[in-house]
Amino acid sequence: MTDDTDQYKISIWLAEFTDRDVEKSFQRHVQPIMTRQLRIALMVWGVLLLLFAIPDYIALGAVRPFYYLLTFRMVTVAALLILFFMIAPETTIFEITYPVAAVVVAYISGFMMFFIYRPDSVQLVLGVIMLQVISLLMFVPIRFIISFFAALYAVFITLLTRLVLGAPIRGLIGLFVVFMLPVVVGAVTAIRLGVLQRKQFALLCETEKINKDLQKALSENKELSGLLPICSSCKKIRNDGGYWEQIEGYIRDHSKAEFSHGLCPDCAIKLYPDLYRPK
Repeated sequence: MTDDTDQYKISIWLAEFTDRDVEKSFQRHVQPIMTRQLRIALMVWGVLLLLFAIPDYIALGAVRPFYYLLTFRMVTVAALLILFFMIAPETTIFEITYPVAAVVVAYISGFMMFFIYRPDSVQLVLGVIMLQVISLLMFVPIRFIISFFAALYAVFITLLTRLVLGAPIRGLIGLFVVFMLPVVVGAVTAIRLGVLQRKQFALLCETEKINKDLQKALSENKELSGLLPICSSCKKIRNDGGYWEQIEGYIRDHSKAEFSHGLCPDCAIKLYPDLYRPK
């Protein structure tokens, strides 16, 4: 790294460059990959939501709780579709983070209905929430700090819902410890991945800068080569444009040489015979 690597300093807690302009450059660099990954994540999310309506129907039948849960699923899928079509090729992480986070928070809040309408599947619901938390941190390409707070909100709202529904305090403490495991694992993994990606980007930028400096140095290192058409009488050289110019100007334009004019002894005697005498 060169002396200007301070601009590539990375905040461990945010998993971002501290320099906002460098972070924006990084996001533009990874933009095609991130937008494709986010679209895939949204599609998988929506498909799973619809598929898991089948177990609800098997367990509940065509009753009101099933239709409540189905409505929740359909509304969420509609929101995911809106997000999907909001993502344009030029969309950056900064631009899409907050809409995605808003949908995630609303979805997690609505997901608490499963504790009410599917009391027979509490353990399954808890497991699904844990899976969603770690997936949010690891596979949804939005800003880490926002996804981290969204994951903490999922833990908080789950514990609060269980408390309201009469779960014992000791059980909630144990549940908190269990829920923090995917949060910590997902957060550490997301931070390591984000920092690694930005370190690779910083190395790429340094390499490109070195290459540009090298190309500039090579372009400035002019060298004369090949056959030079020169007049046998006046010693002018024909340039690339077909014009004849003084040899000094031609060499100066095609090399790094400079000229200082003087007289050789023979010319001095020829031009100034009274001043210079042959030895």
